[in-house]
Amino acid sequence: MKQRVIKELKANRFAKRAYAYVTNKVPFVSNLVSLYRYSNWLKNYKMSLQDNESYYHKFDELHRLVLQQASNNVDVKKPIIIMTTYNDHDIIEAIIRENDRLGYEQIIIDNWSSDGTWKIVENLKGELNSILDIKHFPEEGPTNDYQWKLMLDLKAKIALNFKGRWIIHQDSDEITIPPFYNHEIKYVLNAIKTMGYNTVSLRMLDFTPIDNSFTIGDPVSHFEYYRISPIISYGLQNKVWLQGDELVDLSCMGGHDVAFKGKDVFPIRLPRFHYSIRSVDHAKSKYSPKRLERSESERTELGWHTHVEVKITEKIIYSKDELIKYDFNDLYSEKFNWFIYNG
Repeated sequence: MKQRVIKELKANRFAKRAYAYVTNKVPFVSNLVSLYRYSNWLKNYKMSLQDNESYYHKFDELHRLVLQQASNNVDVKKPIIIMTTYNDHDIIEAIIRENDRLGYEQIIIDNWSSDGTWKIVENLKGELNSILDIKHFPEEGPTNDYQWKLMLDLKAKIALNFKGRWIIHQDSDEITIPPFYNHEIKYVLNAIKTMGYNTVSLRMLDFTPIDNSFTIGDPVSHFEYYRISPIISYGLQNKVWLQGDELVDLSCMGGHDVAFKGKDVFPIRLPRFHYSIRSVDHAKSKYSPKRLERSESERTELGWHTHVEVKITEKIIYSKDELIKYDFNDLYSEKFNWFIYNG
């Protein structure tokens, strides 16, 4: 009610003139109003700090544990990425090498790519020790239908072979980074385990082209601008878990929210870079009517892949002023609220 009255007064021409007359005759009134506005802002700011205080403390505790483990060179096993790929020849080498650099081990499942992706993966398998295994799915050969549920179930079965290890469900157009510079992801996840949590959520940053210049190479160094996608399912990203003795259910929510008994999600998200669209040609190839046909059965029966319909109609090239320039230092400072998980 109070806010409504204030809004109506601000819009009223007579009230505006009366306020201007009074403040002109008695300037002190203007100072009092400014002080009132400032006190309101300060009160709201303090309330926001209080609301987030527990998250700040949790983040500080995580940082202290990571520093402690890194300085003591604690023996920690690397987390394992189980990654699916399909026709990502333009970035697959860069993504795999970045996973290696970040300190992950990798298992790569290729859905019978037809663009040379598999050959690149094979060559890297012979070079990088971080690649534990590569395989085709389905084993018997390519299918007309996109069998995402079966691929998710396969990931869960593979993860069960690595009890006590952190598992990351990831696609080949994504990168998951630690929240601290120059600290390995294994220490971050081990610290989260030490704090009593067994699941980690992710904040998806959708990196978007501002021109049509990308062809083949490293998307991490090429794309500098991102946005938070309006696609609702992108907000649910519980895709990192500590593998226990039982099989997790990765397909119950289409791969967006891993399910298992005793799941406890860490309240601070990790950043995940997403390079879903890289150029006009890539967009036309990836999000085409053919993809709608391939995903038709799971869209009809399970209600999945609805984002494909959005992507087909979405614009491809954005202007800089529509996006956010990436700066790591912003993420856990002015954009800290983005990384709070309170689900």
